[in-house]
Amino acid sequence: MWTKVFRLFFFFLGLIVLTHVSVQASEQSMKSGENCCICQTGTGMAFELPFFDVGCKIWLAQQSGCDMKKTVKYQRDSLNYIPRSCDGGEVRLGFVGHWNSTRQTINFLEPLIEEGMFRRQMSFDIDNTACFAMDRPNDLKNFFDYKQQLPTEQFLRFRGNQVLSVGTWDDIPFAFGNSNFYAIYDSRSGQVTYPNCSEFRGEVCSATFGIQKGQRGQCINEQGDLETLKCCGARFYKDTFRRLSRGSDRTRTEGITSNRWMHPAQCGQSVN
Repeated sequence: MWTKVFRLFFFFLGLIVLTHVSVQASEQSMKSGENCCICQTGTGMAFELPFFDVGCKIWLAQQSGCDMKKTVKYQRDSLNYIPRSCDGGEVRLGFVGHWNSTRQTINFLEPLIEEGMFRRQMSFDIDNTACFAMDRPNDLKNFFDYKQQLPTEQFLRFRGNQVLSVGTWDDIPFAFGNSNFYAIYDSRSGQVTYPNCSEFRGEVCSATFGIQKGQRGQCINEQGDLETLKCCGARFYKDTFRRLSRGSDRTRTEGITSNRWMHPAQCGQSVN
């Protein structure tokens, strides 16, 4: 009888050990997930969709250290587009298409946090290249401060544009100027990071079409304060030199009107 009891004891002890080892292996597998780079294309008019695809190709080409790369259609309520091999790893998620507000950003993040971060233990580094994804950056900070908790072992970083953007086309030299006025929220610091004003002040904003005229973005100035810059027109002057036939030079001041990121008080003024 005691022999049977000992056999049963060691049998169940073996099951417990195997179960523990299996759980540890499963947890280790979750912690060693792949680093996945995925770009979502948004919905729009038929003629826009090929441009969204090209934008995603540009974005994916800029990503390094990825175990896998792919382009998918935009999805909000399901994470089926993220392979299981990414579980426990870091997902770099890009978006090219149309967006309308920080409120849409929050709606997008809610299911991603619940399934992706809590259930599948993934961290997310999100780069939304569309318009207005961070038009009210503090709304996103307040969402995480007061409404939404995150798992302690994962992080979420979200970069979006405060204004109407030109997406990945901002990378084309001389096409749109310095147009993507961004802001970043990072759960590791719990803070919003604004760009330095020096990145944008005096820079051309959407020079090709002037589509950002009148829009405002916030940045950190040289004194460390939050400052608002506006995309507006002003007349800029520069000196040009002309070689005359007799060997002497003549200086002429030329005025050029263009849209640039400036302090609102400078809009419509003459700027040297």
